[in-house]
Amino acid sequence: EVEYSEEPGTLYYIKYHLAGGSRSNFLTISTTRPETLFGDVAIPVHPQDERYSKYVGKMAIVPMTYGHHVPIISDKVKACVSVFSKYCCILQILHQLALIDLTKETDLAVTKEPHSLRVPRSQRGGEPLAEKALLAVEKGELTIIPERFEKRTNIKDWCISRQLWWGKRIPVWYIVGKDCEEEYIVAKSAEEALMKARDKYGNALWPFSTPGWPDESAEDFKRFYPTTMLEIGYEPLCLTPVPWYIVLLGCKNGHDGTEFTGTVPFSYVYLHGLIRDSQEFGTDALRFALALGTAGQDLNLSTERLTANTAFTNRLWYAGKFVLQVLPNRDNVSG
Repeated sequence: EVEYSEEPGTLYYIKYHLAGGSRSNFLTISTTRPETLFGDVAIPVHPQDERYSKYVGKMAIVPMTYGHHVPIISDKVKACVSVFSKYCCILQILHQLALIDLTKETDLAVTKEPHSLRVPRSQRGGEPLAEKALLAVEKGELTIIPERFEKRTNIKDWCISRQLWWGKRIPVWYIVGKDCEEEYIVAKSAEEALMKARDKYGNALWPFSTPGWPDESAEDFKRFYPTTMLEIGYEPLCLTPVPWYIVLLGCKNGHDGTEFTGTVPFSYVYLHGLIRDSQEFGTDALRFALALGTAGQDLNLSTERLTANTAFTNRLWYAGKFVLQVLPNRDNVSG
């Protein structure tokens, strides 16, 4: 599921000096990924290219490798050395820009020129949207409570997987959550199907569609969007980074309010902790235990804690009952 896109890049030309030769005796190699030269094991030339026939059998020095020699060959021998770690990172500490700067300093760089690259992109990844959510947090448009969750740095796009179809699609659209045998829309296009679905069922995108979107001039839209606060447990943060996940939650079925309206769907996000216990000891005892917790923290409900809270709330209940019994009846109080 990889799709290719034409993107602007750079073609670099780098000198490979011949071993034992003078500084003016070198081959020029062109590449769009100079940082992979550390994996070079040979320099292949076309057997019928007379320009390079005199070099076949000699050795060349790979730049920036402190004298690593590789043969110049003209056959179809294939050798491969991986320059990537198991995490798909370049093993060498030198990245592309730093490497090019070094080749210039050591007089190994020849030139560079603009070059159109055919870059493979994951079809499931789509367009990057995390930057918009991250920017909303940085600009203060979205406030995370507790604020320590704002300091997460592994901000990445959330991959929303989907199924691919094979064969020809029929012009039928089904309504999510409805009986597919009975609830469906037949139309000539997706736009027409959406209009029919809206007329029949109303729009399901929350919170920006219910007050009138896409008519952003609607009074309800201007009055009620964006909303103020989203309250949710923090446990999904283990799966996805904070800003992208939270902004995505602002609308139903995965549609992003920020993407469609240009405004984050709410100003505050309150992330509460989790209740972790195997049984309950009564509403009052449970509520009292929760009131003693810290915002945004997990709360481990132990049997001992709930037992103590049960005894305490029972005392409060009896004390309150006694006070109500000894107080004068409000019917007998003047005024």
